[in-house]
Amino acid sequence: MQKTLKIFSIIVLSGLLLLGITPLKVNSASYNPTNDKTTDLGHNVVMHETIGTFQGSQYINYVVFNPVTTKSIKLIPWAVLNQETQTNIRSSVLNIAKDYEAKNPGSKVIAGINADFFPFVQTNENPFSAQVIDGNLHQGGVFTINQGSTYYPANVLGIYDDGTLKSSHNVYASNATFLDIFDERGTVIYSTQLSTVNSTVGSGQTGAFFGTMYTKQLNEQEGIYYVQSPSYVRDDNKFARGVISSVVNQLTMAKRTVAIVTKDAKVKSYLKEGVEIRVTKRLAGELEGAVSAIGFYGHPLQNGVVPSYGAYPNGLGGPREQSVVTSANPRTMLGVKEDDTVIMGIVEGRATGKTGLTGQGVGEFLKQFGCIEGFNFDGGGSSTLVARVNGTLKQVATGTDGTRAVVNALLLVEQETDPIELNPVISEIKHNSFKITVDPKPNGNQQIQKIEAVVNDEFYTIENNTIVIEDAKVTSSNTVRFKVTYTENGTSKSFSTLKTITVKTVALPPEVSVEVREITTSSVSFNVTLNTNGSTIIEAYFVFGDNHRVIIPGQNILTFQNLKSGNTYKYSSIVNYNDETGSKYYTFPETSVQVKKASGCGSNAMYIYSALSTVAIALFLVRRKKNQ
Repeated sequence: MQKTLKIFSIIVLSGLLLLGITPLKVNSASYNPTNDKTTDLGHNVVMHETIGTFQGSQYINYVVFNPVTTKSIKLIPWAVLNQETQTNIRSSVLNIAKDYEAKNPGSKVIAGINADFFPFVQTNENPFSAQVIDGNLHQGGVFTINQGSTYYPANVLGIYDDGTLKSSHNVYASNATFLDIFDERGTVIYSTQLSTVNSTVGSGQTGAFFGTMYTKQLNEQEGIYYVQSPSYVRDDNKFARGVISSVVNQLTMAKRTVAIVTKDAKVKSYLKEGVEIRVTKRLAGELEGAVSAIGFYGHPLQNGVVPSYGAYPNGLGGPREQSVVTSANPRTMLGVKEDDTVIMGIVEGRATGKTGLTGQGVGEFLKQFGCIEGFNFDGGGSSTLVARVNGTLKQVATGTDGTRAVVNALLLVEQETDPIELNPVISEIKHNSFKITVDPKPNGNQQIQKIEAVVNDEFYTIENNTIVIEDAKVTSSNTVRFKVTYTENGTSKSFSTLKTITVKTVALPPEVSVEVREITTSSVSFNVTLNTNGSTIIEAYFVFGDNHRVIIPGQNILTFQNLKSGNTYKYSSIVNYNDETGSKYYTFPETSVQVKKASGCGSNAMYIYSALSTVAIALFLVRRKKNQ
């Protein structure tokens, strides 16, 4: 038997190498299937349908891929949406995948699994936690429930534009609401924070209005940009997306519609009939910047460690009914290796020869394949794996004998790529600046003429593949795209990148610089400059000896008088400020300065001068008396 397994392993390894795929590394205690049917799904994606023994007899089916190194694929949550009830519509994973393809005709689903947990009640068809689909924030919180004094929070998996994944339970929807404006390809070309929602728009401001339960009357001479038939709208979360159907001055808004009113010339220059817009909140907390997000419940592998059972974050997590995670059940799982390789699939169970896995079993399984993070999605009858095999999208396996309708799915899909990969890297992020570095990869027939960074709709020419943006929005979101001009086989061409990068400038600690302007025998004068670096100043003082003066952002000229000649005084500065994490203090290091001593020679000379003057006056008076 051992010889058979060895030969089988060599055959599988050879097949993977021929496909250009690095095989999964396993340790001596790893799951060694007796059957492993592998299928090349294209785009460096391989599906495994296995039978073996791990925690009993197992049927485990999964796909392996790397969304970071393979630019032509991406992970995206998806749901069939109900416009009327503003909820998801429960559907099989296969039908959810088909819905994606129907709404994205230029893209195909490669594989997919069911995703978040959901209530088993017909009145609520939304997932437990956050659902953000390619920037569309349908809901933004994290489900949590308490039992006594113990809380059982769920988690959210964030998907970033570069394909990387990150999880957190500290996730929520931003207080601010944003307006995104799309071009004809569906790429965000301009984004701005809204000043108001459902209230009067002031000078230079932009606001959104939602037609909710009641109709709303609007009057605006500068124009109302009306979306009469949004593709989807959520009144509760202030989300809507759709195409501007008309531009009018007076309007009676219907239910489940949205309108934009702006007195900002820049925003107005983009808006017109036929332009697609989105009104949305952003994901905030530890997953800020993620373009998509989906909930899960149970974190069975955390930084390479399989945790003990119990409430998250101290334990593995999962629902308060811990038997859901402690007993062997069908599972839907996703694991991430250190090199960003992803293992995504299901474990079958509740049938003869199909044991399922415990929560810790999921962690052990993923760990033995080299994963450092593992996530537990809804399991049992919900567990489903679909894949495109030989050009046909089909259901590969389910957790039990039946097929359950679920509220959302996590799909691996094809995505269009740019003619030339730029591989941009953002670094040196400050409160009002950041650095962009590109590493373009033209093919042998392409010659790049110019690369421009389009930051907040302003064009900057990139020289030597690097540029520092010095005038970014202060401690705010900045949109970055690229325009490339090039020749291919002698023909001049250009393109704008498909993806928009969002760069969030960050507040840095304030700084105080001190320059001594003048020192006399009785005073010292300073130039004190306070740079906020994007932080909010609560109060700031310059301390000199026993005196202190309030300083403000910018330059402060301070003079301290009536000082003792020759004495040494100490000075410093303390600033109380707020950054994005709370109130903090900055202290300028204590420094000494000596007041000038009154010159000894100068004092003696004055004494002699005074004495001589007295003598001269006395002689003058004597002579005057003699003459009389």
